[in-house]
Amino acid sequence: MVSLCLTDSLSKEENTAMGMEVQLIKKPILLHLSASGSRLEGSYKLSKLTFYTSIQDARTWGSTSQLNISDNAFSLHEAWAHIQLDTNFSLKVGRQELVYDNSRFLGNVDWALQGRSHDFALLKWVRKNTKIDIGAGYNQDGEALSGNILTVTNQYKTALLFRVEQKLEILIFFSGME
Repeated sequence: MVSLCLTDSLSKEENTAMGMEVQLIKKPILLHLSASGSRLEGSYKLSKLTFYTSIQDARTWGSTSQLNISDNAFSLHEAWAHIQLDTNFSLKVGRQELVYDNSRFLGNVDWALQGRSHDFALLKWVRKNTKIDIGAGYNQDGEALSGNILTVTNQYKTALLFRVEQKLEILIFFSGME
């Protein structure tokens, strides 16, 4: 069974049916009354495995022709799988939002029109009041195994993340630019 939500009037519990959740979240963001964004999210949960995907459209009104077949405003925001390995360890792999320290240091920038996500693998360990996240990301322009030079501006080629949270949070994020 699939539940479709056009507004946020339903609670998460009311919007989830039989482990399948699909939401249409329309987030109009007015920048001089000319821009908007919308996101379609869906998830599927098995006992220890969760799949999630989110596609988005972010554009300035009137920026595409009425007869346009395709444009660069539609994109895959998130697509990941999360598996609970045992009671303490889990692994999350794919395009995902990284939100740490209340988005002050590393966040999804969800207030912006397009949001931010990363192609990342995260190994998580949780036990009582202690949480540890270890992750890595890699970006390239092409599909070749070697010789790729990343030409995307303001984008890291490699990234490493280490985070420990107990009574305070320590987050170390290394990003290598090319």
